[in-house]
Amino acid sequence: RRLGRAPWFVPPLSSSTNLMTVRLALDHLAHEAGSVPMLLVVPETPAFRCRAREAAAGAIVLEVGCSYGEATASLLAAGAASVLGLDSSIECLRSARGSERLAPHLSTGRLSLRLLDALRYPAQLQAAAQSVRPSVVLLDIGGGRGLPPV
Repeated sequence: RRLGRAPWFVPPLSSSTNLMTVRLALDHLAHEAGSVPMLLVVPETPAFRCRAREAAAGAIVLEVGCSYGEATASLLAAGAASVLGLDSSIECLRSARGSERLAPHLSTGRLSLRLLDALRYPAQLQAAAQSVRPSVVLLDIGGGRGLPPV
């Protein structure tokens, strides 16, 4: 359902811990942007990534939970103007920074990767989003944390 200007795609999350905190942070960002986000819940990660690529053309993307950068590379290939990728794993970010598909975008400034655990530090998530003023926000968090399903 479209509720505002900026589409936000949320895949199935594997965590109920602190999801309300993240939702409050995202609501704050929507308020700051002057729109209420579209919230799209899809059944699996491949469907999520497909929808994300569709929204990427020309967009300023905030990707929360970029992991190893697989979706990030697809977003850039689909024509995203820029991507700020956030992840809580330094190992994932190191791997993403070393990726042949992502390195050229890091050097041109189309891509920035930062260490941030959005579940634990929603205020930092707000600050990151305010710094780039995204037109699309992708939220893919939880992963292998072993948290209960939503």
